[in-house]
Amino acid sequence: MVRHIKILFFILIPALLFYYPLAAEMMVNEVMSNEPGGDTSLEWIELHNTDTSETTGNFSLIFYSIDADGVILSFQSEVVRRDPFIVICQNLQSFEATWGDNSGIWGDAAIEDYPLFPKSDDFSLTNTAGTVSLYYVGNVISSLSWSSSGSDGISWERLNPDSAEVHPCEESGGSTPGRTNSRAPMPHDLSLLSVKAIPSGNGLTELQFSIANIGLETVSDDSLFLFADPEQDSIVGREDLIAVTALQDIEAGETTLVTLSFEFDGYFIDLMAQLFDDDRSRNNTVLFSAPGTQYPPVILSEFLADPTPSFRNEWVELRNRSDRSIDIGDWYLGDGDILYPIAAGGYLMESGEYLILCRDSLEFADFYGLIDGTIIEPAGWPSLNNDSDMIMIVDNFGGTADSFSYDSTFGNNYTWGRGEGNGSADIWGRSTDSGGTPGAENVINYPASGGSITINAEPNPFSPSRHGEMAISFVLPAGTFNMRLYDIEGRLVKTFIDNSYAYDGMVTWDGYSDGGRRLPVGIYILFAEVIDIERFKQTIVIAQ
Repeated sequence: MVRHIKILFFILIPALLFYYPLAAEMMVNEVMSNEPGGDTSLEWIELHNTDTSETTGNFSLIFYSIDADGVILSFQSEVVRRDPFIVICQNLQSFEATWGDNSGIWGDAAIEDYPLFPKSDDFSLTNTAGTVSLYYVGNVISSLSWSSSGSDGISWERLNPDSAEVHPCEESGGSTPGRTNSRAPMPHDLSLLSVKAIPSGNGLTELQFSIANIGLETVSDDSLFLFADPEQDSIVGREDLIAVTALQDIEAGETTLVTLSFEFDGYFIDLMAQLFDDDRSRNNTVLFSAPGTQYPPVILSEFLADPTPSFRNEWVELRNRSDRSIDIGDWYLGDGDILYPIAAGGYLMESGEYLILCRDSLEFADFYGLIDGTIIEPAGWPSLNNDSDMIMIVDNFGGTADSFSYDSTFGNNYTWGRGEGNGSADIWGRSTDSGGTPGAENVINYPASGGSITINAEPNPFSPSRHGEMAISFVLPAGTFNMRLYDIEGRLVKTFIDNSYAYDGMVTWDGYSDGGRRLPVGIYILFAEVIDIERFKQTIVIAQ
């Protein structure tokens, strides 16, 4: 009897091999070990048949087995079509609901066109590290290993059939059961790798598109399309088209850089760059924002570089001057030598908002009390020099969004501040008051810009009862400045400015003396001087 069984065995095996030819190039191709969500029945293993010598016919899995992280999965009499992919899952219904059409029946939809074998409760893969091996007649012919959990719902896949490299799947859905792996080379696969937007400083924005041919064949007659996409939803029409650029032939493995320049209105424009659809369309589109002619939206507004010993807290104020919220999570603050993240955890800066960056937020709050702006203490601080230095902010494009260089500071907690009125947005000066105006509109004295003293007092004659106040504006040469008012007898009655650094600005006067006495009707002399430079006199008349 034993002899007859042996004879039958040696007759059956060749017969089976003849009737069901073996897929000699089977391999473990993709593994879902870290299931999506909280599900515990969605693990699966994908086998890939790379034998292209035959495209029809069936073959048997009876001589194959799988070591799934220490659990052996065997096949009895399963016969499958000569498909390129076979999937072994834990639960057919759960798999079909997630990766099929959720009809409850496998094979009734185009996306369910590959063999699926459920092995309910037969295996459980380890998230953190594991190995799946494929055996043929007791010999290992393929293995796939992973060394970390990776991301939830992201499969581990072989780079390509000729490689032992294993990577997380890059497909938007997290995996590709029954389909070519997300990184596997395709015949026609042009990839839009990245887009870099660079404000050129003359109102133009330079866009740099990095395009690579990661496919197997040369790509010809392709084009790069640029659309306005304000919703950033990839839904665009002909009316959104900005430009079409024909591309030169790109050989397999070659990367090319396409540079275009545009003038965009506003602070930002939201755009979409797109290539023609090819064998892998997911890498053909990039959504991004580019700076416009009014860029940057967030600017340096005010800073204190030389705090008094009793305060000892440098700070920098930023202002969002745009009409939109700006995420500054990828922005940096620096002094030219070193850069530190402004808000490493991310921060959405609202339109018109003032943001205070300081070395010690608790000391700042104790010194200034409540302010309208937000206070952030960055992880690192670029110590500011008292004599001369540069402050800069670097944006998410990697370019310098704004900077200011100074040759001196003022002492006594006076700050450098930026003008906010029309025509003064790029003019910096000293804060009018000690301590500045963190979290509020800047009140500053602009640096002297005149070649001589120019003073304009209006109205003149001046009636305090009718006019309320006189405005005295002045433009000065650089130096130390005094401005006082004397009566007709030469007696000092009002000191407007005393030994201040010269600046262009204005003071208002209500007609009262330094002692708080309302001055009588009469003629007065306004005297101004920039010491050792120039003197100036003007008659002021106080009327009834």
